[in-house]
Amino acid sequence: MMDLKRRKKKVKIMATYSLVPYRLRVKRKNTDNYYDLSELPIDKSGNTKDIINILEDFTEKYTKTIKKFDDREKTMTIENLNKTKTGRGLHGIIKSGEFGIEADFYNIENNTRRDTAREVSDSEEIPLFFFLYYPKGRKPKRAYFIMQKFKNIGGKVIFESALKDHIEKINNKLYLEIKPIIHPDVLDKLERADRIKSLRFIRHRKPQSTDDLYYYESDEEEKVKEEREIKFGRKNGKVSEWIKENLMTSLKNKDDEYLEIDEEEYETLKVTVEEKNSQSTLTVGDDMKVREKRPISSAEIETEGGHPVQESIFELAKEYLELVLNKDEERLPED
Repeated sequence: MMDLKRRKKKVKIMATYSLVPYRLRVKRKNTDNYYDLSELPIDKSGNTKDIINILEDFTEKYTKTIKKFDDREKTMTIENLNKTKTGRGLHGIIKSGEFGIEADFYNIENNTRRDTAREVSDSEEIPLFFFLYYPKGRKPKRAYFIMQKFKNIGGKVIFESALKDHIEKINNKLYLEIKPIIHPDVLDKLERADRIKSLRFIRHRKPQSTDDLYYYESDEEEKVKEEREIKFGRKNGKVSEWIKENLMTSLKNKDDEYLEIDEEEYETLKVTVEEKNSQSTLTVGDDMKVREKRPISSAEIETEGGHPVQESIFELAKEYLELVLNKDEERLPED
């Protein structure tokens, strides 16, 4: 493990960072039988291993090597891996990169351009914080994963893919799941909110022409992403309250398949709420389930080179995990 001794520097950043909570479980393949994560079977002799030891082996492995995903044209490695004092948690930095396209770099300070500064074989690595925790408490079949996102960039998919491969090599009867946490009572957060700060409506549709917005590659038909955002100031209190009441009524109606505005259908609604000077975002998808993330503001984080300092974001991640654990009737010991 590494001790972090980096010099901290406060830099004002845009609110483009967030923490997303996930629940990690392991089951027997092709069944719904989930294992006690403190006793995962690792061989036919009946020997078992704690998930936190498996996670430690996995993360340490990628501090020494690079994982290359040829099908996704991505790479992954891990830096600054640390174990919590209790030994039940691991946190570090996932460096996730994408290769396969060349690009010029333009310097906005001296107005110069470097042609082909990034080559096809270069992977542009983005550092993203992660926190893995297994409390081994009342619900031993659950572990937790907090992942940082930068704008819409996250490392969960490639991290999960690499970890699945690692676990299957230990025992090919094991199947890993890392799923976003959906609180059954998350609407309470909306009800308790002092105000709604913004509503963002999102949908994907077929482009009208080749010039319409942007394309992305997928196995499905090509579509474009369309967003509309409505922001509310403190003077819009009555409007915000009216929207909150009607939104809660709509969310509780399970017969609704879409959200509507101006007679147009949208697949996703992102609601940013404020409570006691702290804000969070609730996402209502087309399955009408509310998910959450924790935005990181410039006032509560330290950065270096535009990225959060690990010690600083770790403190926020611990606070956020505490809230998640409380929902699951678990607790986070002093770490």
